[in-house]
Amino acid sequence: MPDGIERKRFDPVAYFRSWRRKDWLALAALVIVVAVLAVPVYMPKNGCEVARAAYKCLPAKTVMAENCNYWGNWSCPHCEKDSSSCPDASLPQVEWYISGLCNVHNQLHADDQLDCTNLKAACNQATGQQTCGLA
Repeated sequence: MPDGIERKRFDPVAYFRSWRRKDWLALAALVIVVAVLAVPVYMPKNGCEVARAAYKCLPAKTVMAENCNYWGNWSCPHCEKDSSSCPDASLPQVEWYISGLCNVHNQLHADDQLDCTNLKAACNQATGQQTCGLA
């Protein structure tokens, strides 16, 4: 090192040996607090298909129906591949989200399958009405 300045190396063993009892108790308390606060995040949600704000869970079909009604306001255009002709900038994302929700619903409900290859038909099934015209 220049000018006779010597760089000291960090010695973790010596560092932790210098800790007093209250330092170890503070570290243990911090670990316990972090673990307790993390429990709700990693606990099983008991059948939660789609999580909403404030830890509200809804079935995928219900959330899909909400998005289908939004998509239906513009007559359900296929914007996922060509977003330049979309009447609303959010529609490609909505269409992608509906597709994902349809797949989640089909994975969890074998007795009530939706046709995910045809999103317009799937939206009509999810909403229970003619939300999207079939072409």
